[in-house]
Amino acid sequence: MAGQAFLSHVCFLEPGSVPIQGRGPVVKENAMADDLPAGLVMTDVKADLFKSMGHPARIQLLELLADGPVAVSRLRDTTGLEPSNLSQHLGVLRRQHLVVPSRHDGRLFYELACPEVGELMGAARSLLHTTIRMNLA
Repeated sequence: MAGQAFLSHVCFLEPGSVPIQGRGPVVKENAMADDLPAGLVMTDVKADLFKSMGHPARIQLLELLADGPVAVSRLRDTTGLEPSNLSQHLGVLRRQHLVVPSRHDGRLFYELACPEVGELMGAARSLLHTTIRMNLA
């Protein structure tokens, strides 16, 4: 996909911050959205991003990860997904750099790759609430 190579640079660090090991791609300090290549077709990149979130199971996973790292066993129990299906959905999110895995005490955890993912999910919730209210009026 055209946007996949770019998405590794979506989560920008604030100036003066230090990359956290295991928290997604390491992005150069002081990276700014203005540094994007001029020829990059942002609509394609956005479409790839939204496609990767375009399944109810993946949305549920992102919502579950909004409060911090969650063990894969808990994700499986909460979603009711079969292990292979859960792995496929997490793989889609991981390849788009929306989530990152980590191991603690031999257990596999996932967490959001950057705060912007949670903010995007919050914005989607807010938009949904607004459109529902508008349709009820």
